[in-house]
Amino acid sequence: MVEARTRYVIMIKTMLGRKTYVTSAALAEAAGVSVRTVKYDLKELQSFLKEYGVEIESKRSYGYRLLVGDGSDMEGLSKALRANLRKHKGEVFRYNFQRVIYIINKLLIGKPYYKAEELMDTFYISRSTLTQDLNRARTLLAKFRLEIDVNLRRGIGVTGDELDKRLCIAEYFFRYDDKLQVMVQRRADGGKYDWDAQRDTLVRIVWEACRANKIRLSPFLAVDLASHMYVSVLRMKAGCGIGELPGHTMTVEYVRERYAAGEVADQLEKLYSVSISEKEREYFALHILSKKMPDSGPVGSGEHATLKQCVTEIMREVKDNFELDFTNDPVFLDFLYSSIEPMVLRLRTHLIVRNPLLFENLRRYLFATKVAHSASGIIEKLFGVQMDNNEFAYLVPAFNMIISTHEKRKKFKIGFCGDLGLSEALIYYNELSESLPRDGYELVWLDRYHNTGYLNQLQYLIYVSDYRLPSELPYYEIQDGDSTSEVCSAIAEYKLEQVQIEQYLKPEFGIFGLEGKSREEVMENLYRCLAARGLIATELDWKNAFRANEVGNGIAHIQDLGRILKNAGCYVCILKTPILWEQDIIKVLVMIKTKRDGDKNLSLLCRIVSNWASSPEKVEHFLKSQSYDVFCGDIKSECLNICFHSII
Repeated sequence: MVEARTRYVIMIKTMLGRKTYVTSAALAEAAGVSVRTVKYDLKELQSFLKEYGVEIESKRSYGYRLLVGDGSDMEGLSKALRANLRKHKGEVFRYNFQRVIYIINKLLIGKPYYKAEELMDTFYISRSTLTQDLNRARTLLAKFRLEIDVNLRRGIGVTGDELDKRLCIAEYFFRYDDKLQVMVQRRADGGKYDWDAQRDTLVRIVWEACRANKIRLSPFLAVDLASHMYVSVLRMKAGCGIGELPGHTMTVEYVRERYAAGEVADQLEKLYSVSISEKEREYFALHILSKKMPDSGPVGSGEHATLKQCVTEIMREVKDNFELDFTNDPVFLDFLYSSIEPMVLRLRTHLIVRNPLLFENLRRYLFATKVAHSASGIIEKLFGVQMDNNEFAYLVPAFNMIISTHEKRKKFKIGFCGDLGLSEALIYYNELSESLPRDGYELVWLDRYHNTGYLNQLQYLIYVSDYRLPSELPYYEIQDGDSTSEVCSAIAEYKLEQVQIEQYLKPEFGIFGLEGKSREEVMENLYRCLAARGLIATELDWKNAFRANEVGNGIAHIQDLGRILKNAGCYVCILKTPILWEQDIIKVLVMIKTKRDGDKNLSLLCRIVSNWASSPEKVEHFLKSQSYDVFCGDIKSECLNICFHSII
């Protein structure tokens, strides 16, 4: 009897879930293997299914389907499949990307080298599929300056600096969906890497050592430090010590960090029976220095002038591009002055703070992401660093907080034209004052005696008497019996009309079936497709014009930093084949463009697309429909909801 391998379960369920034929390509995508592997598996699977009275029918140019008859033992087949899932619990990879992460962890925290056959047998994959997975692994490892080494004698391993290996382990060992994370940690080397069992103890050790030396840590940073030190201990126990420290030399100025690192190291030596060298202790101190809550700037006085220039340029760039003036905002200034220096240190030493809310932050705050890119570019230019996605995702919520505060100050001012002698005018005024959100609207009483200096500040008028202003502003005239909600609806409808959402939704802004096997190929094909439609100028440096951020739910948000798109609009693209971008599998690209960055609708459009992208159901429906009309309908619906819910 052939064992019901995990991959078989996926293929059987895929065929059972379809009433029509399933192509080998569709089965390959579902199982995360190559078409060649699928065809080989189907031959072996045929004999397994025959034991339960089920056959696989193949039809040229159509694909495969299961033939289930009256004599088929579906109950027995179901039991066999369930037993298989229990046996291989946690090893069902929905995407081959998950298998790639598992392979990376196996190569980093298992043996130094594995034979190709060992990896093929572990995952039931062919040599060609393993080759594809290793190529994807190379893409991920390159971020950490690591390489896949394929040696005919020793096998397959990872080469690079020990510190980079530790950073990579910390990134992929404690990251991604819980199911995969638990699977990797519990199964790696017989389950000795049980972070969950060690976490609280290690965090307490780090927290107490830093507090004793008057070093401030946030709870989140304490966990981050503990995870890195845990990885270091495990690597030390495996006989892997560090070489030179990354890009920074500790000085006597940082005595407290050294003392704290020493106390942590002493505790870890007792807890894990390991000897921690002075160089390892220095490494711990550098971690603490780069991740403590700032008091004095760790970059050094020599760069304070650069920091001041950086803050000044960020303020000017944000004001020029987005018409947001934060010059006199002390909160924002304090954030920039206290956050940029430690961020620069982390970027230089590669001791990045992992951000578990990376995708969520970039998806929820699309407008703040656009603004933060301006700041990021200036930081990179002046300090000679390359921004990391994790660090960038910490900038975004701070920008969003400042932008939100700024937006609340720009209230929608409504003139209420009444008469103090009319009781109904006073009633309507008071009820509307109660109904309109105070953080976004201001209702100003106007009559024959109280109208001086207000007219040029108003955006809308409400009349409840025969008094009229010499103005062409839009207005609503309250009739007998009108409810407050009807007045609010009229205001919302006016705001909706002002957006003119249809101008951003054109059929040519939808692209379907865009080809590309890598991020670079996809971006090049996107540029060529836009150019062919006359939406973008040809012969441009598009590689430096576009910047992409993964935002979760299979979506990448593309930013036109080079301002090379000609038309304002909401662009959306479905890839022909989902691809590994940088940290996630991407199926959809979105791009928001207005006539200028400071356009009053840009913030609203970003919020609309953010709401859409945050709904997995809507994204999945769009993917299945492959219709720009479906996308337009969702965007219009979100626009309507925002305009009305902000007031009603």
